[in-house]
Amino acid sequence: MRFYGFIIGVVIWFLLMGVIYVVGSAPTGSGISAFVVISMIAIPYIGSKVAPTIREARIREQEARQRVEADRQNKLLEIEHDKRFCRDMVASSSLLAQQLPNCLRNANDWLGVAEKEFAEHAYAPYWDAIESAAVNLGDYDAKIKQIRQNQDSYNFRIKALQKSKSSGISKIPPFAINLSRVPSPQKTADHFTKVARRGLTDRDFAVIYESRMTRKVLISGFQTLGEAVKNLSYEVNSAFSNLRNTI
Repeated sequence: MRFYGFIIGVVIWFLLMGVIYVVGSAPTGSGISAFVVISMIAIPYIGSKVAPTIREARIREQEARQRVEADRQNKLLEIEHDKRFCRDMVASSSLLAQQLPNCLRNANDWLGVAEKEFAEHAYAPYWDAIESAAVNLGDYDAKIKQIRQNQDSYNFRIKALQKSKSSGISKIPPFAINLSRVPSPQKTADHFTKVARRGLTDRDFAVIYESRMTRKVLISGFQTLGEAVKNLSYEVNSAFSNLRNTI
């Protein structure tokens, strides 16, 4: 805008010089003619320079306004996405928490089967039952860790929304899991360790275990049955303790 002021000032300067010239030299025909000539030359020339510049400036201003509006719309979309994400984290975590008791129930059922197979010296079925119990305990462990991860993601997005001072934050439900309804895995994990230990300390059962311990299994967080038997109880109890300390 300062540039436009400068150009307008030049136009006025030319006109004033013309007036001064005419007035100072008396209103003769030659003075008036000179003024007219100066005006006819200066004004179109300056106009030809100023008009495109003004058009370009208006285009730039319009483009700048469009960029600002686009940024504003993108920010609003991002805020709405974060709000929806936070609500989804709460809903999915609540659903995961509801599934946790069933994981332990299934694990305990399979441990009961393992005890029965051990008593009947059914070597392979015993380790099949141990593996199935481990699958359910592993599922419990994975769900607990997913809830914890959801909480971290929720807290990160909520802080960003609070920083943006956007409206509607109060309508987002808090991340609150009722842990009183989530059974501790400790008894089941201890039971798993105890029952698996029976097989490990029995020579005949141990022979079958040695042949299966490195076999790939579908136990969340573990690649082999051997890893699960050795570390699963600790992992499950640790995951539950971490979640309890943060919610």
